[in-house]
Amino acid sequence: MRQLKDEKQRIETLINDEMRSETTQEDRQANPGLQNLGNRVETLQAQLNAARSDLADTERSLSQVRKVVGDLPRVEERVQELNHTQEATNRLHAQLFEKLKKAELQLSIERVSAESRYDIITSPRLEKSRTMKTLAIRSALGLFVGLMLAAMLIAVREGRRVAGISMDYRRPTFTR
Repeated sequence: MRQLKDEKQRIETLINDEMRSETTQEDRQANPGLQNLGNRVETLQAQLNAARSDLADTERSLSQVRKVVGDLPRVEERVQELNHTQEATNRLHAQLFEKLKKAELQLSIERVSAESRYDIITSPRLEKSRTMKTLAIRSALGLFVGLMLAAMLIAVREGRRVAGISMDYRRPTFTR
C-alpha cells in the first residue's frame, strides 16, 4: 500500500509540476483546442480592427453630416433668396414678353394699314424711254408755247399802236 501511496504522491507531484510549468511550443501546436482558441483570437482581433476602421469612417461621416446640418440654415436662406430672384425675373420676363407682343401687334397693324394705302394693281415693269418721241413732244410743246408768246406780244404791241393812234385823234390840237 505504501508503494501505491508513494506512486500516488509521485503522480500528484508530476501533475503539480506540469501544471506550474510552461507548455512547450510542440505541445501548443499539437493541442487542437489551443489552436482553435488562437484562431478565434486572431479572428476577433481582425474583427476589432475592422470595427475600429468602420468607427473611424462613421465618425468622419458623422462630422460631415454635422457640418452639412450646420450649413443647412444658410443654404436654405440662399435657396429662398434665389427662388425670390427667379420669381422676380420671371415676372419681368413675362411683362417684357407682353410688351413685345403688343409692339409686334401694333407693327403688324401699321404694316397692313400702310400696305392698304399703297396697293399696286399691276406689277411694275421697266419701260424704255423713247428719245425721239420725247424730243418730238417737247419740241412741239416748245413751238406751241413760243408761238403763243409771240402772238401775245404782237397782240399787245398792236393794241398799243391802235390805242396810241386813237389817242392822237382825240387830242385837241392848239394852233397859235
